[in-house]
Amino acid sequence: MSNSHEEHMSPVASHVPKRNTARTTCGRNIMRMKPLRNGVELSLVASGLLVVMLLMMWIQRPAATCTLSVEGARVLVLSRETDREHLATDLASAERTAQRYMLSIRDIDRPQMRRVECEAMLVREIATRHGLSSGQVQASRIDASPLSE
Repeated sequence: MSNSHEEHMSPVASHVPKRNTARTTCGRNIMRMKPLRNGVELSLVASGLLVVMLLMMWIQRPAATCTLSVEGARVLVLSRETDREHLATDLASAERTAQRYMLSIRDIDRPQMRRVECEAMLVREIATRHGLSSGQVQASRIDASPLSE
C-alpha cells in the first residue's frame, strides 16, 4: 500500500491559503506597504509642475510702470478720518510705485528725476480720482509726513 502523504489530507486542508502577507499586531492586520516608488514619482511630478509654474509667472510678470492699481473713483472728504487714511494709503502706494519705477529704468543720468516725475503724475491721478485738487493732496502729504508730528 503506497499511500502518499497527500492522499491522507482532507479536502479542506488542501485549500488552506498559504501564509498571509499580513501580520497581526495588537489585534489589527497590518498589510505590508508597497515601495515608495509611486510616492516619489508623484513628488517629482508635483515639483516639476511647480518649477514650470514659477518659470511661467516670472516670464509673464508685468513690467514696472508708473501707474497705480485700478480703483473706482470716489470723492474723499478730508474732514473724515477714514478718508484721510485712504488718501495716506494711496500716497504711500504712489511712493512705492515711483521707487520701483525708478529702479526698473536704468537711466544713469537722471534716476531721481524719473522718480519725481512719476510721483508727480501719480499724485495728479490720485487727486483726479478722488475729486481733490493737487494742492489738497500735497497738503495732506505734508501733514502726514513724520517730520510734521
